[in-house]
Amino acid sequence: MTYTQNYQLPQWVKSDRILMENFNDANQKIDAALTMKCEAVAGTYNGSDNDPQTISLGFTPAAVLVFDMRSNHTALAVTGCPACASDDSPAVTIVEGGFEVKDRYNYGTGIVHGPYRYIAFRKLG
Repeated sequence: MTYTQNYQLPQWVKSDRILMENFNDANQKIDAALTMKCEAVAGTYNGSDNDPQTISLGFTPAAVLVFDMRSNHTALAVTGCPACASDDSPAVTIVEGGFEVKDRYNYGTGIVHGPYRYIAFRKLG
């Protein structure tokens, strides 16, 4: 019997003996792999004079990637690890139901009103 490259699932040919254990093992691997999947949600927002500003997503993301369209800076925050500005202060932080951005994200450029683009990743399962 041979196995698939990524998840080591059985690939039977006519001469192989098919065993219940092979099916059960394959189903457990598929089930485990599905819990590691995520979906990406993309959007835009403009900065505001409110610091910090919360961007509501309707879910708590596992990771958020923010793009400053004027200065071409990017910031990646993951659960428990905010993206920090050059002064090591949190600039993008994951919060319940979305993420929080501070004007420090602009790295002192003075650009507060954006536009910004983001990709938020929601873990499925």
